Amino acid sequence: MIQNRRSTLINFLGLVLGLTSFVIIFSWIRTEYSMDRFHENKGQLFQLVILFPNGILDSNTPYALAPEMLNTFPEIINYSRVVRLETQLNSSFDFFPEDPDNEPVYETKIARVDTAFFKMFSFDPVHGTGQYTLDRPDGVILSKELAHKYFGDENPLGKQILMNASELLEVTAVVDIPDNSQLKYDLYLPVTESIHTSWTWRDPSYVMLHPDADKKEFESKLVTYFNETLPSELPGNHQLKLVALEKANLAFGKRKEFLLFSGIAIMILLIVAINYMNLSTANFTKRIREMGMRKIIGATPRILRNQLFAETLIQSLAALFIALFLTELLLPRLSTLFNTSVQIGYQDNPIILLGFLLLILVFSLLAVTYPVLVFTRGYPTTILRETFVKGNSRSNVLLVTTILQFTISICLLISTMVVIRQVQYAKNTPPGVDVENVIKVPLNPQLGRQLNSFMDEIKAHPAVEGLTAGQKNPINEDYKTNIDWPGRDPDTHPLVRYSICLPTFPTFFGHEIIYGRLYSDTISADLGRFLVNESACELLGKENPVGDRLNLWGIEGEIVGVFSNYHHISVHSEILPHVVTVNPRHYRHLRYLFIRIAPENQAQTIAFIKETFRKFSGDFPFSSEFLLDEVEHMYSREVRLAKVLGTFAFLALLISCLGIYGLARFSVEKKVRDLTMRRVFGASIQRIILLANVDMLKRIVFSLVVAIPLSFFLLERWLRSFAFRTDLSWWFFVLGGTLGIIITIAATLIGIWRSLQQKPTEVLKQI
Repeated sequence: MIQNRRSTLINFLGLVLGLTSFVIIFSWIRTEYSMDRFHENKGQLFQLVILFPNGILDSNTPYALAPEMLNTFPEIINYSRVVRLETQLNSSFDFFPEDPDNEPVYETKIARVDTAFFKMFSFDPVHGTGQYTLDRPDGVILSKELAHKYFGDENPLGKQILMNASELLEVTAVVDIPDNSQLKYDLYLPVTESIHTSWTWRDPSYVMLHPDADKKEFESKLVTYFNETLPSELPGNHQLKLVALEKANLAFGKRKEFLLFSGIAIMILLIVAINYMNLSTANFTKRIREMGMRKIIGATPRILRNQLFAETLIQSLAALFIALFLTELLLPRLSTLFNTSVQIGYQDNPIILLGFLLLILVFSLLAVTYPVLVFTRGYPTTILRETFVKGNSRSNVLLVTTILQFTISICLLISTMVVIRQVQYAKNTPPGVDVENVIKVPLNPQLGRQLNSFMDEIKAHPAVEGLTAGQKNPINEDYKTNIDWPGRDPDTHPLVRYSICLPTFPTFFGHEIIYGRLYSDTISADLGRFLVNESACELLGKENPVGDRLNLWGIEGEIVGVFSNYHHISVHSEILPHVVTVNPRHYRHLRYLFIRIAPENQAQTIAFIKETFRKFSGDFPFSSEFLLDEVEHMYSREVRLAKVLGTFAFLALLISCLGIYGLARFSVEKKVRDLTMRRVFGASIQRIILLANVDMLKRIVFSLVVAIPLSFFLLERWLRSFAFRTDLSWWFFVLGGTLGIIITIAATLIGIWRSLQQKPTEVLKQI
């Protein structure tokens, strides 16, 4: 190894990069796979989900469903709903209400849960028992992190917290919620009485089955129960299913990512193994005479094999520990990139480290097998003559492995370009509503009682170009409910997206009217009337349903207009039927004020809005957010995927380039006499370069023949997950193939450049 320092360094660098990539991906997969697997009763814990006819799972279920099922099925021994308050209202908290100078703050990670929550799920209490403290209607449980944030090392049990300037709560427990839990919140409150009988679809529900219950048999009962027994407003054309809690994280959107990155990890490891085998073969070729002399003086093939294996194992172990060290350094950045707390986990679980060591052992055995067979099975005289390197079988092995390496690299290159293109397509697709320069200000009960006066004062500012209020964001927020209309098929109970808003809401956001009209500016003119989108028209079975009647929550009204579809959530999803209503009965549900401000001096304008807000809201904290940030958030997952895939595709290409460079040097060194003689007899440098590249170009062309149809197949399947997608154009594959050829030629040229710089006389002296 010492005699071939450059080749050894190249091989080692490729090994470090590959193993680091593998450890990083493994750490993320382990983190995702470990979600909620620590609960003592994990085999009995299930999430209730709704299976739509198109195969999509919905994690939101009616609030009253779980209690109803507990009373119906003996298989269920407990249940808990998780009502996420950040999706319903904006909750402010004063953690020191006795201090008049203390200002309330907003906390968003809040959930109302049933009393059985901490009996079903295994979370360790830091203070208090954590199990029976939610029986109190004024009790609140804090996460360890939030307790430390506001109270430091002090025990907060018995401390009082003022919620929404009106509700006094008492801290009854502090619990430690692991990062690898989908149920991690900062504040846990008991559910309200109104939730128990509500059939509103909004939040997840969980059940605990009897240890002896048969899941498949129980699910078969649910088909009849869901379609025939439950209230008529539930969708009878959907299915009620159970998803094991430990698998729920993968069931809702991450399974494909899980498989994708698992595949990338395997491909990178395969590239590294191929590189290592090919470069080891090349390096061992330079040790022919050493091996021959060892055989002459009595070294057996076993001794030679052990020597080569030991060298490989030492090198691989060193690369592994460097990879672990680099991954540890990168963990904070990785957690940000993957949007989850990534941990390797070998400190707490020695089996993981043992697994890595076993992987290195197997890797070393496989990587060294071929060169060991090459260099230990020949006769000493043959080895000394170096004639064995010309064997066809050995050349075929190098050919196949190099082609496989090129194929994987090109697939990753093409895939990265397509993923980035889809992300750009998604981000550049107009949402269909005007959210430019619009800020969102959360409302509160006190402000809601003075909403008209507050809005009048805000309007007076010259930089305020318009304002309105609504129950939810026009984008990146999705609630569903049932509607009824004359002539509806009684066997179907479709779900629609709904919005409660002021009459100015549709005009403010620029809803494009197709039929009928938008709302007038006064509530009285359109009280109880509806606007619907194009998808709702398809649901109703009419192109123009203006004048038809709908029934929403027992309120019957007329459809006065049809507006064009817009992307209220990401392009992953189809555009749902959407119903908009104006009804003062439900104005207590208005959650946001939307204000369009001039692009100039926006900081000063927001400061004025904040000052006015405090004038009307008292102790409620102020917050604001631009809706364009919501658009960015809609596609944060795709952006993250593109960054991660691009990073690992680059690393895979870099590792491949190191292998190409090493093989090019090896190939030229084998042909150095032939190439030098051609130069002596007048061959140009260009001709020499062409001869040196021809073998590599043949391999990459063959790789393209395999990689292009394979990439097309895989990418077409991935793009099917988007309801709206970019075209899988031919230029992706042409560009990917062209870049692959350019990279191969460049790496080859770098590999042979040193040999081309030598004078022919110096080369001939060395032969």
